[in-house]
Amino acid sequence: MNNLFTIIIPTYNRCEMLKGSLEMVIPQVRKWKEDVRLFISDNSSTDGTQELVEYYLQTNGDILHYHRQSENIGAQANFRYAVKNVQSKYVCLLGDDDVVFPNYVETVVNILREHPDVGLVNYNVVSVDYNLRHAFCRESDIRSLSLVVYASGGEFIFNHLKTPSLMSSNVFLRDSFVNNMDNVQINTYPGYDWLAVMYRSVLDKECVFYGYPLLLQRFPPVHRWAVNWPWYCIYGLGRLFKDLDSDVPNLFERWKEYCRTELKGLLNYHLTIVASNKELYKERFLLMKPYMCSVEYERQFRLRINHSKRYVEFVNAPLWLYIKMRRISSFVVSKITKMTKKTTS
Repeated sequence: MNNLFTIIIPTYNRCEMLKGSLEMVIPQVRKWKEDVRLFISDNSSTDGTQELVEYYLQTNGDILHYHRQSENIGAQANFRYAVKNVQSKYVCLLGDDDVVFPNYVETVVNILREHPDVGLVNYNVVSVDYNLRHAFCRESDIRSLSLVVYASGGEFIFNHLKTPSLMSSNVFLRDSFVNNMDNVQINTYPGYDWLAVMYRSVLDKECVFYGYPLLLQRFPPVHRWAVNWPWYCIYGLGRLFKDLDSDVPNLFERWKEYCRTELKGLLNYHLTIVASNKELYKERFLLMKPYMCSVEYERQFRLRINHSKRYVEFVNAPLWLYIKMRRISSFVVSKITKMTKKTTS
């Protein structure tokens, strides 16, 4: 596969979602087959994925390559295997439940041709649920069809904290990624080892952000990794940004501020996951603590692993209610004190 760009789809037990993704991407790859190929790395699925891909191979064997792992080797290892075993200059790790827009391949190829030395192309994404509702753009800064070019990966990372963490939103240099894989051990940054490798591979390279959405990210109704979301977001991403701080000054402080503002609602939702999995997060607390965005978040985290749900809801009540309850409590205490003094006298 000596071509410009390979779309890699790592997959595991999402046969129906994969079908929708393939229906959208295969015609585009065929149109641009001189430059683009498709590679599916199946992590030993048990749901009919193999039969589905073999059906598409019957008529697309010239543009589609399929590899099936003999056993489930884990998501991160499957990502690395796939990147290492294609031969194109650039690759994208496309989620098996994400859908590319009709102009995706054409746009990416044109960007790569216009910027032959670019290390990373990142593009905007529209996120929806599985019923295609509640749509929103991950990056609000939509600049029509224009590109924003950053002289270095460090500059890019500092200005785009969240969207690149969606695996499907990046096209990056394959060789540079492979050369940096040994520098990041799997499970160093839970959920984001691939991102750490990608970031380290482009720190000194030109990076491009394309503000127009090219991808539809679909949120499943039940996510197989939902229990680990706080672990990934706080420990995985937090540790990554802290470790990159020496290469990108003030990056960790910028990430914490971003969490306190832009991601506040998401982190509050993550706290409900913590409250439902107290024992797990009691074990993880000390590891996560250095990467928490604020003292207040740490306090809320502690409450959820140490107290009942009812108590947590009370401490999160509006400030006016908290003040009112304090006044009522003071009033009751003072009355009891006066009654006690009268009784003893």
